[in-house]
Amino acid sequence: MNIGYLFTGQGSQYKGMEQDFIRKYPSFKRIFEEASDTLHLNMPELCRNASEEGLMDTEDVQPLLLTYEMAAFETFKEVYELEPLFLAGHSLGEIAAITCAGGIHFAKALELVRERGRLMKVHGENRGGMSAVFGVSTAVLDCVCKEVSEDEESVVSISNYNSSRQKVISGNYSGIKKAETKLKKLHATVIPLKVNIPFHSILMEECAGEFEKYCRDTVFMDLKYPVISNLDGLPYINQNYFGSYLGKHIIHQVNWQKSIDYMYNSGVRYFVELGPGDTLCKMVADDYPDASTFAINKQENVNQFEELLKHGRFEAIKKSMGLVVSIKNENLDKKDYEENAANPYLSLQLKVKQLISDNKLIKKKEVMVLLGEIYPILKNKNIKEGEYISLCDKISSLYADL
Repeated sequence: MNIGYLFTGQGSQYKGMEQDFIRKYPSFKRIFEEASDTLHLNMPELCRNASEEGLMDTEDVQPLLLTYEMAAFETFKEVYELEPLFLAGHSLGEIAAITCAGGIHFAKALELVRERGRLMKVHGENRGGMSAVFGVSTAVLDCVCKEVSEDEESVVSISNYNSSRQKVISGNYSGIKKAETKLKKLHATVIPLKVNIPFHSILMEECAGEFEKYCRDTVFMDLKYPVISNLDGLPYINQNYFGSYLGKHIIHQVNWQKSIDYMYNSGVRYFVELGPGDTLCKMVADDYPDASTFAINKQENVNQFEELLKHGRFEAIKKSMGLVVSIKNENLDKKDYEENAANPYLSLQLKVKQLISDNKLIKKKEVMVLLGEIYPILKNKNIKEGEYISLCDKISSLYADL
C-alpha cells in the first residue's frame, strides 16, 4: 500500500472534534494529556467547550490542531503498522508533518506553534482575510490580484494553490473586497474563509521574520520519513533549513497542488488525511480521482479504511496459499512430502480459515508467522532452487505494501 499521510491546517477545527477517538484509543488520549501538561492547557476541554470565537483564536487553535494530528498519527501507526512513503502538511500542517516524521520533539513543536499563533495574532489579527476561489484560471486570478494591488490601499495575492479547481487569495480587507467584486464579474465562485488574518501574504512579513528568529533556537533532527515542503512541493533535504523554511512559509504561497503532484508521481495511491476535516482529500480528488482518499476524522471513516486493509491482507494470504497449491510436487518421498508439505499445508489452511472466520484485522506479526510456515512447505516440494526463489519473491511482494 503506497500511502501518504496528509496533515490539515487551520480552519479544519470544530467543537468536539476529538470525541470519536479520545475514549477509544489510549495512544490518542495520551498525546492529548502530554500536550495539556506541556502547555498547561486542558486540551480535551478546549475541544469540547470552545465557542465559535474561541475556535478561531489562532494562539490556541494551532497547538490544538498539532495535538490532534500527532494523536491521530501515533494511533494510526500503532493500530495499522503502516509505513508511509511521504508526509505532507498544508500550512500549519507542515509543522505537524515534520513533528510526526521525528524532525521536532512534540513538546518543542507545541511551543513552536503556540508562538507562531501568538505572533500571527499580534501582527495579523484584523488586518485582513482570505477567500477561496473557483472557476477562473491561475493566470486570470493572478492578473486580478496584481490589478487590485496597484491601488496603494489594497493588498491581495494568491496564497494557496490547492488544486486545479481551487485557489485561495489573501490580503487586507480592501484588497479582498475589490478582488471578490472583479472575480464575480468574471463568473468565478468566491467563498470568504472564517479567518481574520491574511495568512501567507506579504502583510505577515514582520511575523515571518520574528518566527524565523524564534526557530533558530529549535533543535531539528533527521526525518524518519520524507516530508514534502509547501514552499516548492519537494521533499526537505536537510534539517538545517527547517527553521528558515518555516519562517518563509508564513508569507509564502502554499504550493499544495505541487506537493500532491510529487507524491502521486512518486507512487502514492492512498492518501490518508490525519486531521479533523476532509478538505485535503477533496483537493486530491480534484486532480487524481483514481487515487484512494481517507479522512481519519470520524470512527466510521476509520472503520472503512480498516475494512480495506483487512480485505487486502486476507487476499494476500489467499493468493499465497493458492501459489503453494499450484506448484507441482517434485518430492518423490511420499512420507517426507506428507509430513513436511501436505500436512503442514492443511494445518495452515485451518489457521487461515479461522482468521477469516474471526473477521479481525490481521496484525503484521501474524502475517510474518504465516509466511514463516509457507516457505518451508514450498521448499519441501523439492522444486528447483530458481523456481523456489522466484516464488518466494512473488509471495513476499503480495505482503510488501500491507
